[in-house]
Amino acid sequence: MSFFKFLEENKVSLRLALVPLSLYILIFSPGLLSPDSENIYRNAVAHMYADHHPPLMAYLWHYLDLAIKGPRLMFYMNLLLLWGTSFTMAFSLFPKKKNKYLHYFSLLLPLIPHVAVYAGFIWKDLIFTFGYGLLSVFFALKTKENETITPRVSILILALAFYATSVKFQAQFILPFLVLWYMCVQTRFQWMKSIVLAIPTTAALICSIHFVNGQLVTSNGKGSSNSWKYVKIYDLSGMSIRKNEVLVPRRFHNGDVTIQNIKQHYTFEWEPLIVESDSPFRRPESPKDLEVLLETWKDMVAKHPVLYLRHRFSIWSKGLLFTAPGQKWLDAKLGEDNFISQYITPLRGIMAFIFLLPFQLYYFVLGFRGAKKAGLRGQAYPLLFMASMGTALLMILFIFSLAAVPRYIYFTNFMFMLSFPFAVTLFLKLRKRA
Repeated sequence: MSFFKFLEENKVSLRLALVPLSLYILIFSPGLLSPDSENIYRNAVAHMYADHHPPLMAYLWHYLDLAIKGPRLMFYMNLLLLWGTSFTMAFSLFPKKKNKYLHYFSLLLPLIPHVAVYAGFIWKDLIFTFGYGLLSVFFALKTKENETITPRVSILILALAFYATSVKFQAQFILPFLVLWYMCVQTRFQWMKSIVLAIPTTAALICSIHFVNGQLVTSNGKGSSNSWKYVKIYDLSGMSIRKNEVLVPRRFHNGDVTIQNIKQHYTFEWEPLIVESDSPFRRPESPKDLEVLLETWKDMVAKHPVLYLRHRFSIWSKGLLFTAPGQKWLDAKLGEDNFISQYITPLRGIMAFIFLLPFQLYYFVLGFRGAKKAGLRGQAYPLLFMASMGTALLMILFIFSLAAVPRYIYFTNFMFMLSFPFAVTLFLKLRKRA
């Protein structure tokens, strides 16, 4: 199909697609900055990098900033990934001729509240999410068409996967699913061969990412920030509250620390415990500090594993599963007593991921049923891979999260929405066959 014929046949859809894009530019341009993204931008401008935030993201931003000052180009790069995902779904996977409802759903995907609520920020979470989203729908297209990927396109895929993984620590645990999917496409789903190829490829990618980030913070920075130290103090604080005894070593106390002090600063974020002017604890700095903190954490977890699990489950469930995305940001922008808080609280609560979790689990049932049927694997395999990646991040955050706020599972929410058309198609086809 020629380009002009494509424009003519899809002019209504293309005009409709301008609605969310225009709204994004109107509302979010040139991109929203939080304290985290402001920190990354300062590193980018100074050309000095630390690994508390992704150094490769700051490194790229440094050169984008030379072209246009500020977050605008980073914001447009995120939009390019998001709309690339939306367009691939709408025009290649779910064209209007076959299913107009899923076609329009794909076009308007960026307007879904779970997606739109954070999509204007310049965050590592978004780069990871939209990068993996675009790669997922491309792999889904190749799965559906039973086509392999050319070497030239594979290089582009490698570059995007490398970047999208390097900006988010937890992404390295999701990368194996993405690499396995790529290998399955290349081998036409010879599973054993795909697994054998995926293991060394994933290991090589992860090692390369750690090497590049390490080089950036040593050659253009002060070395590693050892961000794990914040997690350990946060864990020890949560365990202290449950044991009613201060378990954080005294050398990290700011004055006389009591359980009441810790309770006052213990939230779903770690910063109030450590970096604010009235925080009960100070940052561990010296190698001796880090050694003492790590040994204490290991000792306390070994002695009180139930307390550790209770602390982790509490922040994981209440901070991820039961909280509505965007709530804190809206309250900060509009005030605690804003219109949404007063009148639309039930609707806002329904946005919590706990209400999506049963459907997320049902996706696996659908996917495994479809994978056994000839002719349905083009929907079943993408559904299984997307659901696996989203669920894996949710599970990994139980241990590997600094604290727990809704944006940490933005990827899980996005993957759920992305896999929805595959689930609907598969459900209808299975029901028709039955």
